[in-house]
Amino acid sequence: SLAASGAIKSERSGALTEDLVNYVLPALFSEWESFYVIVGSSAAALTGLQFVVVALVAESRMKASPDQLDAFATPTIVHFCAAFFIAAALSAPWHAVSSAAIVLGATALAGVCYTALVARRARRQTGYALVLEDWLWHTALPLVAYVTLLSGALTLARLPALDDGRGD
Repeated sequence: SLAASGAIKSERSGALTEDLVNYVLPALFSEWESFYVIVGSSAAALTGLQFVVVALVAESRMKASPDQLDAFATPTIVHFCAAFFIAAALSAPWHAVSSAAIVLGATALAGVCYTALVARRARRQTGYALVLEDWLWHTALPLVAYVTLLSGALTLARLPALDDGRGD
């Protein structure tokens, strides 16, 4: 009888997990879809604005060195493009949540590595003395964002496969 109660408990647990995957998660993704569209559109617009700023800086009297651009301007563009890519990935009609998890995890790992590279470049450049806000906005906060994204991707990867009822 102990085995029977364990089987019933396992069956209930499986049914709850299936309900979570089939009904709750898709509802959560659909509720956030407009958020991702807005964030993605904003990232694209801000990337364009960053190019305008770089063009204006190029015409100013104070020239930024390539090391300064590598340490401060390029990462801003990369992070906006990452936000745009993440929004696009989350809006895609995935057949399995694990596929989205792989894309988000790879993006997060690339972001962590890139943030380490940015920190190295910021330390190496000599044309500007960094203050606390520079370290926060150019290294710490992007690192927190990419680690959070990686955590979310790992959580998604652990979910059971979705059955969309199409039989493919």
